[in-house]
Amino acid sequence: MLSKAGISRIFSAKVFLTLIIKEKRDGLRMFIMFISGPLASMLSPLAIVAISYSFDKISALILLILTIFNIVFTGYYSYKYGCIRKGIDSLKRKNSNNRLANHER
Repeated sequence: MLSKAGISRIFSAKVFLTLIIKEKRDGLRMFIMFISGPLASMLSPLAIVAISYSFDKISALILLILTIFNIVFTGYYSYKYGCIRKGIDSLKRKNSNNRLANHER
């Protein structure tokens, strides 16, 4: 009979090894991947504001203020420490790798 530790080792080996994605973390594709999350989280609440505007203008105004605060907060911290920074860094790595490859020629 398998112990709890044995079962967890078998489970983790089969599940987590299949979830590993080996992708270069540079280039435009990675930039788009990193930027899409913050953009979606910043812009999708605007749809709620647009829908609520037709029902109640005061609640739409409150939601718009909260959405603007969310955009400013998320934009600042994601640019400094989050996904937007990772996206910009991936473009910088791509450019530095291209310079190195051109320099070696």
